Amino acid sequence: KYFTFFADELPKIVSGFFPVLSGRENTFVAGLSMGGYGALKLALRYPERYAGCAALSAVTDMRLFLDTFLTSPAGEVDIAAGYFGAAKVVPEDCDIFALASRCGNLPPAERPRILQYCGREDFLWADNLRLRDHIRNIGGFDYLWEEAPGEHCWEFWDKYIQDVLRKFF
Repeated sequence: KYFTFFADELPKIVSGFFPVLSGRENTFVAGLSMGGYGALKLALRYPERYAGCAALSAVTDMRLFLDTFLTSPAGEVDIAAGYFGAAKVVPEDCDIFALASRCGNLPPAERPRILQYCGREDFLWADNLRLRDHIRNIGGFDYLWEEAPGEHCWEFWDKYIQDVLRKFF
């Protein structure tokens, strides 16, 4: 139950240990790779909680990711079934494209700001481009797309997480 941990339990734990500011305007989430998926999912599923999110080299198309990356070529290892069951049906509230469309029905001021970064040599590049185009087609988001040479690696993320911190804080 990673999602409920990050969505509900962790914020309470953090505020119990640290003097953090409360309120949507002070709450942001960021992640890389699968954590980028989680950051997008949190902010788009709970726009009333998050002023913004940053996704670096994010998994953006969970259906494609399950079929492409979490099943071995011979099918003998099917990690994907552990996420969404044997049928690998991704519910709408776990689909980043559907969540972005749903947020598109909100007034622009109620939508989370989205910062999206991906390296051109990243194996998730095409998926990130599809999400970029989807968000741009919806319109009305405070949205930033950044691309640069780079792979799915710490060298890329270390550089761009600095940009995330500057833009959010």
